[in-house]
Amino acid sequence: MNGTETKLEKANIEDLKERKGDLDKALTGLDYITAIKILKYLQKIEMTKETLAATLIGKTITPLLSLKVPSDRSDLEGEVKEIKEISEKLLAEWKKLISKPAIAAPPVKSVP
Repeated sequence: MNGTETKLEKANIEDLKERKGDLDKALTGLDYITAIKILKYLQKIEMTKETLAATLIGKTITPLLSLKVPSDRSDLEGEVKEIKEISEKLLAEWKKLISKPAIAAPPVKSVP
């Protein structure tokens, strides 16, 4: 995403958990086109710290940074590269989100 694009929809925890499972299946089955579609979908979701914590989707995405092209499937080289690039962008965005301090409530003044 280039900063001018806006998020299309709010994160739905159940939907994200389902997408996470779909991503796992796609990667296990070497269905990298589906994996890329899911990752692109995740780029359009407005994530929150709470959503990331509830879904643990970052734990599914992190290993994708070291994804290798299977030795017998050199035809997947382009897809593997794209998966790594999108994963890197997602994780960088989510790390920024996590590192943002929570908005603190103003201090309450005690009444004597």
